[in-house]
Amino acid sequence: MKVVLAGGSGFIGRHLQEELTKRGYQVVILSRNVETKWDAKSIGPWVKELEGAEAVINLAGKSISVRMTEINKQEILESRRAATQVIGEAIQQCEVPPKVWLNANAMGYYGDRGDEILTE
Repeated sequence: MKVVLAGGSGFIGRHLQEELTKRGYQVVILSRNVETKWDAKSIGPWVKELEGAEAVINLAGKSISVRMTEINKQEILESRRAATQVIGEAIQQCEVPPKVWLNANAMGYYGDRGDEILTE
């Protein structure tokens, strides 16, 4: 059973990889810094890793641990949009596509906000 983690070399990806491996999954990491390289923008040899996978989990995108300038906000949004789009294109090329596709981006901590509604 194979799970592909796009952008899986970050904080959440490393922990998820460890847990999935403990549960018997073969985990393939798509990242700029690992064996299965991808740029999160274009189709490449990494597409073959999706073939027959149980799941592809997309965690890719620019870190939110930056000053929230308009330029950074745009780069964060575009990095997530591009990665999602190229994964969709890659899945369409699969003869046996992944059974599950999950996107998850950004994690923030706001502290105890009581009953305050957070709308972002």
